[in-house]
Amino acid sequence: ALRSRISAEQAKLEIMPKSQHQVQGREQADEAGRQQQQRREPTPVLQARVNDKRKLPRLSEEESKTFREMLEDLIGTRGAYLLDNKLTILGKVPVSELPATLTSLSTVYAAVFDGVIERDLVRVAEKAEVNFLVGMDSKIKPAETRITVMTINDLG
Repeated sequence: ALRSRISAEQAKLEIMPKSQHQVQGREQADEAGRQQQQRREPTPVLQARVNDKRKLPRLSEEESKTFREMLEDLIGTRGAYLLDNKLTILGKVPVSELPATLTSLSTVYAAVFDGVIERDLVRVAEKAEVNFLVGMDSKIKPAETRITVMTINDLG
């Protein structure tokens, strides 16, 4: 019985130093990992870039005034005015038909409408080479598109 006690105590002593070494090894590895993480430079977040070389058309006083008046006229109608580059009204269509109309017309300079500017509409307008989209609100940031996107707040 004494022998089994001695061998059991020896086994504990042998096991304990091994487990202590393992714990120390883990702690050292954890510390090295933390130091390595601290040394890492934060990776920059890449954003989709619009072609910076292309100049966005600037909004003149006349355009701003015209867009603002048209937008105020459209409040509550769910309609859209399509304009040419001389700010002549090409037509008035329901907002629901705006994407199809932009696709079919090639001379649209601006679309002023009673609604929210969304990504799908912006894509259609980009393909149709529209310069301005003017709406009540926008879910699109100006940097996300080639088109000048404006809301009623931007027009003053």
